[in-house]
Amino acid sequence: RTVRLFSPGCAYSLHVAFIHAKVPSEGRVGWTVLFRIHSFYPACPSPCGDNLTELPKIRVPPKAIYEGLIGSFHEGKWRNATVAWRKSIATYAYNCHYMDLADNQHLLWARHCEYFDKAITDMLHTKLRATFDPAVWEEVLASASEDFDTERRMLKHQLVTVEQKMQALVSNFNFVQSETLLKALEREYANHDQEKARLEGKLTELERRAEQQDSLIALAKQAEVVLATWDEMDIEAQQAVAQAFIARIVVDVPNKHSVAHVQICWRDNTSDTIEVAYRADGSTIWFTWEVEALTEMLKEGVDQVTMASVLPDRNWHAIRLKAYEIIGSRNFHMSPKPIRDEEKYGDYLMRLERDGEKANKTSGNRWRKDELEALGCLLDSGAAQLEIAAALPVRTWEAIRKKIVKLRGRGVIVPESGHLQNGETIHDYLARNPDAADSMALPISENLERRRPS
Repeated sequence: RTVRLFSPGCAYSLHVAFIHAKVPSEGRVGWTVLFRIHSFYPACPSPCGDNLTELPKIRVPPKAIYEGLIGSFHEGKWRNATVAWRKSIATYAYNCHYMDLADNQHLLWARHCEYFDKAITDMLHTKLRATFDPAVWEEVLASASEDFDTERRMLKHQLVTVEQKMQALVSNFNFVQSETLLKALEREYANHDQEKARLEGKLTELERRAEQQDSLIALAKQAEVVLATWDEMDIEAQQAVAQAFIARIVVDVPNKHSVAHVQICWRDNTSDTIEVAYRADGSTIWFTWEVEALTEMLKEGVDQVTMASVLPDRNWHAIRLKAYEIIGSRNFHMSPKPIRDEEKYGDYLMRLERDGEKANKTSGNRWRKDELEALGCLLDSGAAQLEIAAALPVRTWEAIRKKIVKLRGRGVIVPESGHLQNGETIHDYLARNPDAADSMALPISENLERRRPS
């Protein structure tokens, strides 16, 4: 938060940052407040002097939705994952450790909270949409309410017991003559007073959680609203929803950078398993099925659009680099190549819908061997301009003409030229002259459809 403070001839801004931290033993919330004061105007002297030391960089509080639910089994024992700041990746991460027989700590696995939570949240939303039933919500949350009632009765009973002991001590003070015994009773009374304060604090916290649970029950009756406003919910509300429906999240990571097999155990005694690829610096490790699919497509020589449609979560740059890795060299060329390096399949479809056939113009792409062979045969047979353009439907006439000059020289004359403009493909020509399609020879039309990018 920023507060403006004004004084004669000068104005300052007071920046207040709140750092949220949980106290594990009590579940309470503590706040550390940092202040930074600086002048709004460079010419105005700082009230704290010129030699201010830079405050430490403030880290954003961790937003681990599934903290307390995630962990792994190691040597038959459950190891709960914790959330900690990872300096090497400059973000918060789930960390799962285990202790050896010599009490040395070892890391089982670590994953960024952000993308790990997103994968699990997507599965949670899918589960809610697929199986939502108001009765199920009420049953699950009712069991949590019963737990609250049990804990409330236990805390109230303990509180009454402590108060009775304190009252008994007060009554005994009137009969004690020994100074030593009186001091002992005072110490005992102080201990009971501390215990009373602790129990009252836990009871207050319990009531707060119970109120939150009541609010959650109300939300549960409107699951679609919960799903629609998930991103606007605060972290505690998201955690409450997760804990109400998920009993445990079991993570199996064969090795440090491998795909994590995540089993989500729901409270209705069912489970779902998803795979979450390892990510570092924004990149994502490839799944086994993706590598196998790309390898098969490279063997079959499929076109770029088909390849991207099979791998819709990868942009073309990532697919191309993986192809280099599979082939073992950088000798991988794709033409026609309507999909740009930074585009995924969905991005290409959006551009295709917006721009129409212009999105498939690939005049700058590398020519394929079969295209060169087709062009050579057409030139040898004296094919007309429209025939050549129909055989090379993704090439503009300017690109075709440049290739003819490069292959045969400037003296080659293409019969019946003048129909296509330099920047036009056969698609552009037919869009401009729709009646021309009917007058074209049937073999040319068939060739056009056969070679049209899918």
